Amino acid sequence: MRNFGLILAPLAILAAPLAAAPNETGVTINHADLDLTTKAGIDRLNRRIGNRIRSFCETGTPGIAARQHELQCRAAALAEAQTKARVAVAAANIEKTRFAEAAPASRSANPGV
Repeated sequence: MRNFGLILAPLAILAAPLAAAPNETGVTINHADLDLTTKAGIDRLNRRIGNRIRSFCETGTPGIAARQHELQCRAAALAEAQTKARVAVAAANIEKTRFAEAAPASRSANPGV
């Protein structure tokens, strides 16, 4: 199953009283249904990441301090998520390349064989 976790333990410690689930130590974004070898798949993953980070970091509290906390949380989470997303995209491309190399050549590609 293709999943990658956004391990936000340092943020969860800071955000624990503000997060929806106080004991949440990380966020997982499922991408098994996406083709990360395409621009559309990557764009959809990025939207999921953005949506999940917004909901994870949202405090629901008015004020400058709460807003500053949200912005810091989002920036840190996004930096980590982007790194993990790049790894997932690279893995998908490697997997696709391996599959293409392992697939037998079609007869139309090798006339006369």
